[in-house]
Amino acid sequence: MFEKLITVFLPLFCSFLVVTGIFQTYNVDQNNGPLGKITIDKRSGFLYVGGNNILLQLYSNLSVISEVAVGPILDNSMCYPLPAPCSYQRELTDNKIHVLAVNEPKEYILACGTANHGLCSAYSLSDIGAMNKTLNPMKATNNIVGSVSGSSYSNSYAFFGSTHSQLKSSDNPLLYVAMGTANQSLQFTPAIISSREVKYSSNPWNMDYFLNSTTSSSFMNVDPSLQYKFRSYYIYGFENSGYTYFISVQMNDPTAFEVENNKFVTKIIKICQDDTKYSSYTELPIECTHGDKTYHIATSAIISDYGYLPFEKYLYITFGKNDKLYPSPDKSQGSVLCTFDFNKITELFEQLQKDCFTNGLGNEVAWFVGKSLTEARGCARDTGQDLNNFCGGKKNLNGIQESTNLDVRGRQTLKYSAIYHEAKSILSTVNVIKQNGHNIAVLGTDEGYLMKVLVKKAAASLPSPYMTYDITKDRKIKIEPGSQTDSSGTSVYLLSNTQVTKFPLDACEVHTTCEQCVGVDPLGCGWCGNKCTSQQSCSSGWSGQSCPPIINKISPISGPTNGGTLLTLEGQNFGTVFAEVREITIGKDICQVTTTTITSTKITCTTQKMTVEGEGQVKVIVNDSNNTPYQINGEYTSPDLIFSYKSPEVLDFTPKYGPLSGGTKLVISGKNLNVGAKHSVQVAGQKCVIEPSGGIQGNSLTCLTPKLVYSKRRRKRETNSPSPVYDVSIRLDIDGFTYQFNESYQFMEDSTVTSIGPHKSIQGGGTTVTVTGTNLHIISEPMIIATLVVNGNNKQTVPVACYNSSRDGTTLLCPAPSIKDVLETDLPCCGYKSVYLSFIMDGIQSVRQLPQSMSYMHYFLNPVFLPFTEDEHIRYFLITEKRLEIKGEHLHYGVTTKDVTVTIGNSVCEVTVMRATVLYCTPKDKPSSVGDNEPRRTVEVKVGYMTYDIGELIYKQEIASAMSPGIIAMAVILALVVLCIIVLVYIMKRNEIGPFKQSPDKHGAQYAAGREVAFTGLDSAGQRVFDMENAQNAYAEQRMSGELPNGAEGRSPILLDDDTLLVLKDKNLLIEREWLTLGDIIGKGHFGCVYRGYLEVPNVKGSQLVAVKTLHQDDPRQLDVDSFIEEALRMKDFHNPNVLTLTGICFGMDDMPLVILPFMTHGDLLSYIRKEENNPTIKDLILFGIDIAKGMEYLSGCKFVHRDLAARNCMLDENFRAVVGDFGLSRDIYAKDYYASENKKTKLPVKWMAPECLEKGHYSSQSDVWSFGVVLWELMTRGVNPYPEVDNWDVLRYIKKGRRMPQPPFCPDILYKMMSKCWSFNPNDRPKFSELVHEINEMINVLEQQMKQGQHTTDIQSTYVNTETCTDYHYHDNKHPAEETEAMA
Repeated sequence: MFEKLITVFLPLFCSFLVVTGIFQTYNVDQNNGPLGKITIDKRSGFLYVGGNNILLQLYSNLSVISEVAVGPILDNSMCYPLPAPCSYQRELTDNKIHVLAVNEPKEYILACGTANHGLCSAYSLSDIGAMNKTLNPMKATNNIVGSVSGSSYSNSYAFFGSTHSQLKSSDNPLLYVAMGTANQSLQFTPAIISSREVKYSSNPWNMDYFLNSTTSSSFMNVDPSLQYKFRSYYIYGFENSGYTYFISVQMNDPTAFEVENNKFVTKIIKICQDDTKYSSYTELPIECTHGDKTYHIATSAIISDYGYLPFEKYLYITFGKNDKLYPSPDKSQGSVLCTFDFNKITELFEQLQKDCFTNGLGNEVAWFVGKSLTEARGCARDTGQDLNNFCGGKKNLNGIQESTNLDVRGRQTLKYSAIYHEAKSILSTVNVIKQNGHNIAVLGTDEGYLMKVLVKKAAASLPSPYMTYDITKDRKIKIEPGSQTDSSGTSVYLLSNTQVTKFPLDACEVHTTCEQCVGVDPLGCGWCGNKCTSQQSCSSGWSGQSCPPIINKISPISGPTNGGTLLTLEGQNFGTVFAEVREITIGKDICQVTTTTITSTKITCTTQKMTVEGEGQVKVIVNDSNNTPYQINGEYTSPDLIFSYKSPEVLDFTPKYGPLSGGTKLVISGKNLNVGAKHSVQVAGQKCVIEPSGGIQGNSLTCLTPKLVYSKRRRKRETNSPSPVYDVSIRLDIDGFTYQFNESYQFMEDSTVTSIGPHKSIQGGGTTVTVTGTNLHIISEPMIIATLVVNGNNKQTVPVACYNSSRDGTTLLCPAPSIKDVLETDLPCCGYKSVYLSFIMDGIQSVRQLPQSMSYMHYFLNPVFLPFTEDEHIRYFLITEKRLEIKGEHLHYGVTTKDVTVTIGNSVCEVTVMRATVLYCTPKDKPSSVGDNEPRRTVEVKVGYMTYDIGELIYKQEIASAMSPGIIAMAVILALVVLCIIVLVYIMKRNEIGPFKQSPDKHGAQYAAGREVAFTGLDSAGQRVFDMENAQNAYAEQRMSGELPNGAEGRSPILLDDDTLLVLKDKNLLIEREWLTLGDIIGKGHFGCVYRGYLEVPNVKGSQLVAVKTLHQDDPRQLDVDSFIEEALRMKDFHNPNVLTLTGICFGMDDMPLVILPFMTHGDLLSYIRKEENNPTIKDLILFGIDIAKGMEYLSGCKFVHRDLAARNCMLDENFRAVVGDFGLSRDIYAKDYYASENKKTKLPVKWMAPECLEKGHYSSQSDVWSFGVVLWELMTRGVNPYPEVDNWDVLRYIKKGRRMPQPPFCPDILYKMMSKCWSFNPNDRPKFSELVHEINEMINVLEQQMKQGQHTTDIQSTYVNTETCTDYHYHDNKHPAEETEAMA
């Protein structure tokens, strides 16, 4: 704990102030970011900044006055703040400040964060470190203003307004609060919009709703039924003329995803401050348009006195757009700024109120009454309402919002045209200042740019920013909403991640170019040398009317000495076509300006012919008094702007021939081929297209030959080729340079493909494909491609280069392409994937798609060659041996012996035989003799692109045969003796003679040398009865069925191999038999018995109470031990309080496994709820369901499907917590609940199974959800068998007809709706377990809240479910016609 606190508080001392160029920054440690809120005390100029676990107080120059750590805080979302007690564990939680509100009369600032549900604290305005009062945590709901913990953005806004006439103290302003809805419990959620009074007389301070009685209330809240559906957040708030206003972004329809095409919209909210019932609440949609787009998601806002008319107020709002149900704007749609005349806003509010009460056109606020837009009640006409300065109705109103009638809604929507449009980023903050009589919007973006834009009325052509500055220096970090300007409007304070920035708004130095500086900024800036300043700051050369030209780039940087190069200059201030003077020179030589291509940022000229190579600086001179908004006057040159004259030299071209279809890469070699601006190659007078990327190099130029048109085909007179050959010319042009080749290029008939083989390969590719055809040699870079179908789509492999074509062009060898990267899964062991081959041969189209009968190929799984099995993978090979054996898997499916190469060192081992699992090869270059220090030779197998390291081989001399006859005789005698002993032991063991004689009263599990377990012991009667002495308990185990199958006496025992035992021991699953003591039977049935047991593990103090399940089977050999062990291992890995964990496995004396589980004090859940003496309440039964849902949520997260979820398979521990059990290791003892399947071998719990399981055998987490719905029904009926009057074989038919079990008597309506969702026929329509956990938890909160408010008559906490009512229950199915249609479709 202490170390974590250190890591949080230490960064507070690591903050630092930086002066960067013209602006200042203050940075906090990364752990304290992002900074989210900033406000300013306009009287003192002090800044207050809130971030993650930190609150800062800064001077106007960003030096620190005080820093306060506000977190982390011990918190839990299910707990009231400390010191309130809580049954949940609190953990250190970050506290992000999301609300700052200055109370000037009382001289403090209120800071509210995300921890403790948004609990607020008060700090002194003069020094936040001097006073810190956390509002009373024991009345936490009233003192909550901040956002919910974990929110990535602030969804709340609060401000102190004017003092109220009904307040006792005139210096105590009310706090006006708008809190966004959040996914948290109702008990921790205050009203979303309220007026609150801070009570200073209490210690600690409290906040209460200003009015809260049966006749008056100063708050408004979302209806509880929409608490977890409706979403809203508030970005700004202010007061004006006795009214409170908020800007809200909220769902258009409060029922969220239940309505199609729902989206978030922006509303402006108005509430009369003298309204004692908040019935004056009125909201209007507010939008901003640009072109054909409507922007409807507000991102920032500010009320200002600066606008188009003096003495008027204007509301500035930035908007984004997102047509999906998501509150963040879509960046690709851009963003806009709109200005709203406040008088027009007031008029539209009055019009809506008039429409409502006079014409009945309008609606009650849907989220307040808990209805969708279409269900919300329309306005009731009431001519008695006072519409002048409307301050609430005579009757209790549910607020007013725009009409759902689209024709009326249009005129009740505040819609203005944008005055600025940002195309590629989101405007995230806005401020407005006035400079030299001009209104200026100061805008920040989500990419870290700060901009200044002149405020003008909306027009067809919108203004561009006259200042753009990258505050975050190319890091693209968002500038947060809520930026602040100082009282003089000369500086703006911004937040971006961990940085506070003070940016000057009255400095010319922010402009880095002359064109930004002169004639645009209202500050009256001018150009001084190479920077922008005020006239007073420049000693000489200041110009406020003109700028010089600037060259940023020239292209090309060289050209041929022949001239004719079109030189392009890019930069600024090249003037208009009416410039008085415009001249470009290269050194001393004139470059003739091309007058048809002049713009202010680009100009071109044509170079002259030179006699020798050379270079010179490029200079431009411009004098243009016609340019606006400033004149251009001056010249520009730079040592970096050098243009060179060079002489191109052409040497050769390759290849010399290609197909008539063209597409051949023709490479011209030479020197200085990359000079100039325009390059052209002509082949036979047709354009040879130069490759756009890398086609022009200094020593080469590459182009693709054209298809030779028929009119250009002139046959070569003398040729040995069987097909026509056409000679054509090649010409190269570089600007004014021209070169004609003397040698001709030859076009030949297109290549053809007539056959491909073999028609098989392997997944990894690389095997040789032989292609036959004609003219295959004329293609310079032939390539092969494989096309295959994957999930219904054609996919192609990467093209692979072919090689080694014959001189006559009749054959071509290509490597088979690899399909490994195209396939989404591996190929089956013995199956194959069909592909079709095609080729890239220059421009020939006929080989791009060949007949499938020719081009098909079957791809098989890659062969696997196994290492030598000898020690260290070293094979000793006698030089007299003929062939080497190499083992593997699926070797021969996709390859032949020709595709496999085996090497021993540097020598080849010729492959002679290859079968599915073995390969034989004959080593070449074997040594004739070997010595004692024979080297190790690496053995490698290469097939396709793969290489396998098999091991190493050492050649050995054959063992000499000159062995002593005596030694040979002794060896033979010894072998005979050993053989006799083996035969004797076998006979004695078979006939149970001597040491192998069986003891009549000793039976059990024998552990042979600790490596394997053998089960033995049957008496003459065929029963497995045995007694075993035990220090703790004497007991007898007997198989419940008396008869043994025929031949049981002579069967072999079940053996567990070394690997299985090793796995069990490694996982601590294997329980030794002597550690376990069995007690009395606590349950038994068709599938086995359950014993009370005691487990005593050596070196562990005390014994552990356990439950021991036995599995009975006619023949233990029928038991799938591998499957059993796999299930056990998986169950061992479960670690969740609501999931039964396996303790271990013990192999009993009757050769069947014993499953050892934790002992559950209260037994299985079904037995518990059926017992009349137990008295669970409705809440108890629901909590059992929550426990089961939590367990299933965990199992589904582990990708585990239960398949048999039922109340009988859930247990109750000593704390009455339900635990999910029975995962397939054993069946429960409720045998009657299982019914044989068609094959008579499988027992199925049909009444708990989803229809897709019954019909198709498809199991998933969603089929478990169906079973969970049945479990809920079992709980609420206290164990009534599902579908009590329906035969088991009729269940599926009933379900498919849309029939469902009805609502039990004690079941709340909300819970039954959840059951019905679980029983949706389509698995995709059923909820997830995570959703069920959340919804049932919240249902309890809602029901209890409704009980307190008198809205729910049944107290779930004190109402007991009567077993008599449940057991007398008769089945009347609840029919769902919609699902019947779906099921029968």
